[in-house]
Amino acid sequence: FLDEVEFYEAGLMSRVASPAKRITIMNVSPFTIDATFEGEFALTVKTSNFDMLNSKDCEYVFQTDDSKGSKFFLQVNSLLISMLVDTAPTTKLIKLTTALEFSYERSIEQSSYASSPGYIGCGNQSIVFRNENYNDYELSGYNETFVVSGNSIHHISFSGDLNNDDFAPVWFYRSTVDIEPIKLKGSPLSHTNSWQYELDTNYFSLFWDGKFWKNATFLIRYD
Repeated sequence: FLDEVEFYEAGLMSRVASPAKRITIMNVSPFTIDATFEGEFALTVKTSNFDMLNSKDCEYVFQTDDSKGSKFFLQVNSLLISMLVDTAPTTKLIKLTTALEFSYERSIEQSSYASSPGYIGCGNQSIVFRNENYNDYELSGYNETFVVSGNSIHHISFSGDLNNDDFAPVWFYRSTVDIEPIKLKGSPLSHTNSWQYELDTNYFSLFWDGKFWKNATFLIRYD
């Protein structure tokens, strides 16, 4: 089992090798992951330890496979992220590079996710693991707007994992002129934490002001 696991520190990583089964990347501040596959593959990503990748108690943040392309790009504002990689014998190469960067502006051409800082999504979701770096609101995602846009209209499928309330809602804007954004809130305790939505658009944004409500969390996937 452990011989299928690889660990990396995001600030020092550049990897070209045959795929491992499980890959964990860690850093104390937000970072990006740029990946390229050659061959058939399926991938599940969670902001958890590698030993929780198969657990139903941990929410996934991203999934993809070779039918959606050979590349993906993720922006991570959690302490660690783990990948469960399933490959065919023809898969010869996986390239992973990281950078200590983070942007709230994203391309609608790529599937990805947005989350509250330090999102884990495992077990007791009222507890979020953070470090002092996430007290810096400019880095962490408190009181920020995620903007996803592009030139072409796309059909977007959204799904979410919510653990927030009226004091820290996520506001979902469906266009640049949306004057009535959707208010997103939910709780696993009341079984209202799951959210799904479909939309044809070339722009959407997510705003969350959680700097005074650090026990609130959210995850929004878009594909």
